[in-house]
Amino acid sequence: MNLNLKPIVNKDIIILDDGFSNLTFKEESYETINFNSINIFCAIKTLGKYFFSKDSLNIKETYKQTLYRMYSPKLAISHHINKRGIECKYLCPEIKIAIYQFGYCRNLKIKDVLGRFKNLNIKDPIDFFFCYHNEDKISLNFDKSKISIIGSLKNNEIREKKIKKDKNSLLYISEFNPNFPYSKKYYKTEEKFIKIIHEFCKSNNKKFNIALRSNRKDKNLRQLHEIDYYKKMIGNNFGISSKDSYNFAFQNELVVCISSNLGFELLSRGKKILFVLLKEAEGGIYPYLPKKDKIFLERSIDKKKIFFKLEKIFNLKQKDWLNIISLKKNKIIFDSGNRLFKKQVKKIIKN
Repeated sequence: MNLNLKPIVNKDIIILDDGFSNLTFKEESYETINFNSINIFCAIKTLGKYFFSKDSLNIKETYKQTLYRMYSPKLAISHHINKRGIECKYLCPEIKIAIYQFGYCRNLKIKDVLGRFKNLNIKDPIDFFFCYHNEDKISLNFDKSKISIIGSLKNNEIREKKIKKDKNSLLYISEFNPNFPYSKKYYKTEEKFIKIIHEFCKSNNKKFNIALRSNRKDKNLRQLHEIDYYKKMIGNNFGISSKDSYNFAFQNELVVCISSNLGFELLSRGKKILFVLLKEAEGGIYPYLPKKDKIFLERSIDKKKIFFKLEKIFNLKQKDWLNIISLKKNKIIFDSGNRLFKKQVKKIIKN
């Protein structure tokens, strides 16, 4: 934990998502709160308040309450997983709260969003909720008038860099997760699947790249463990990058994934992609994909079918690919620069 000597000044917005979205605003003043540092000015004020106040808050809560009120924001923004937005509402009921969808959250209930604050004695703990898709809005079990559809806020905020695309490259989005063990049957199926993709690349002179999950800042994974995991399957015959997965994906002609949230986001941008679903619950757990297999979707580990679809997608011209996915009703929207979201934020600040 570091000490921060930066003076605190009033801001229109505080962002509490640990930098996940990298949100920026041109007209409104904002601050992304760094929870890994202690502001010395706030700490001094907190100590006085903690020892002489009759509040039931612990010292960490007192520090956060003091910090938020020193910024005196009109709006606090966070995602639905970390609960920091809800905690802010608990500590500072006067601050408006905007929660955005972090990832797949179909049939989410208000108590799930509130977490340990589900007994919060506030009439309206969530002021605004921003989700991916209309079907998400329908399924969310709370006040629909507070829900707006904007697509993926993080995806929308990322600006695609002008980099040369390698038209003979395929990127696999890793879902390596040793902290969430699947069955042995699943791992055998996954290994078979990765070997099929690798064989396709080798047979068709394509570069096989892997977007490592351990590159993500929000995942506590050791990169060497992940690399070794794939080496055991296919040796050293794959490329990696220190770039974030979005920009690595932009560099490749085609992306293959199992059920990655990044896959849905890339599809919304018009990226060539093939989903191969290794595991799907009864009734389906992938709401942004059609029930029937399409050129961009395969539900079997059939080598011939996967080879056929990969070859066809590689050979499709971009305009033909865009025509195909434009017919996909389930696709989440892509709003470059988060214009829809920021327009609503502007209204909230003005009001």
